[in-house]
Amino acid sequence: MNTYSHWDVLFASPTEPLSLKERHYHLTRIWFAFKNIESGKEPTLRDWESVADAINMMDTMLDLNLVEDEDHIIEDSIMALAKCADRAIKGAHFRLDGPAITLIRGILEDYADILETLPQRTVIKVHRFTEKRLDKVIKQKKVFRARVNL
Repeated sequence: MNTYSHWDVLFASPTEPLSLKERHYHLTRIWFAFKNIESGKEPTLRDWESVADAINMMDTMLDLNLVEDEDHIIEDSIMALAKCADRAIKGAHFRLDGPAITLIRGILEDYADILETLPQRTVIKVHRFTEKRLDKVIKQKKVFRARVNL
């Protein structure tokens, strides 16, 4: 299911950023999830997904040349989240190591800053592109699993 439709893009402001209410709701969810992964008693898959969503949005912004990443911090953050997920698959909690916490905190701070300046229409387009990209990855994995299980 997609969060935004084509109509949402058309009716979004091409000049004004997301409203403070929208940004606050979105960022509060992400920061709460990050804090739970960082030090919560039992971080959940949903916490991991919320943080991963923000990192994936940054990755899409990189693909669309809306942000620069000469130091490959976004790619490093993706790898850190993959390691976090791998640990959870092996039975541990969703946790990040110290360097990953610092890295991802920095990316999330950048993401919050970007949401204050990018026009609402651009943010919604990025969100839609991100969902489409991830849907494609998930479909490819299902096809691969089906072929392997033949």
